[in-house]
Amino acid sequence: NLTTLDASIHKHDANQASIHASITEKHEYAHSFKIAKSGLKFTLENRLVNEFIGLIVKFIENHSGVATSE
Repeated sequence: NLTTLDASIHKHDANQASIHASITEKHEYAHSFKIAKSGLKFTLENRLVNEFIGLIVKFIENHSGVATSE
């Protein structure tokens, strides 16, 4: 049946798109975590913890609209 075949193809395409999105999201998370970890390591090595925390707090406030307390 052509309708069944067509539905099967579309389902396959949707699954492939979902898998691709999941892999892309995991890759982006891993890359971002690596950068954050490097930044934290640098911060600790150079005793810049308060400045680093200040940057993170400003980032959260600027991009979320939520006021944070240090």
